[in-house]
Amino acid sequence: MLQFGAVVRIKIDWICNLDLGEDECKPKYSFGRLDSRYKEEKFSFGFNFRYASHWKWRTNSHRTLTKAFGLRLIVTVNGEAGRFDFLVLTLNIGSMIGVLGLATFICDIVALYFCKQGSVYRRQKFQTISLAQLPPPTTTVSTAPLTAAAVTQKRSSSMDDKYPVYAVRFKRMNSHLAEGDEC
Repeated sequence: MLQFGAVVRIKIDWICNLDLGEDECKPKYSFGRLDSRYKEEKFSFGFNFRYASHWKWRTNSHRTLTKAFGLRLIVTVNGEAGRFDFLVLTLNIGSMIGVLGLATFICDIVALYFCKQGSVYRRQKFQTISLAQLPPPTTTVSTAPLTAAAVTQKRSSSMDDKYPVYAVRFKRMNSHLAEGDEC
């Protein structure tokens, strides 16, 4: 190497977990030779370069061409360091949930509109209910004083006469609410 020169790579890798402390963060060195060796290639091996120096002596111009051999060191440094952060974790989980929701939507679009058996998937995914075939709701007349529920009942009964399908839907929509909390 000293006679013909060489190109040597020095690689420094820093892989650090900052949760463990800065004392645990130590570099790993590796060395490698990048030039051709003398026995592998006869034409150009090692590391050399030529440079010219121009000078004048009296009235004559001269040039000296020098072929220099030496060591060329190429140093590369790679590093990776990390520390746990709860905010980054929650952001990554939130974006993952969003991507999964988007994936479900895209799969539904593909299955409904681009697959040959999209109609089968549509029947399984969506349930059709005819509101006209539902039984009419039962109404009771009370002589109790007027409450908010009774006003709602009167308002909905006037709607029952005009739109019977609407009345069934209105009563079924509000069946889970407490009395007086109707929409």
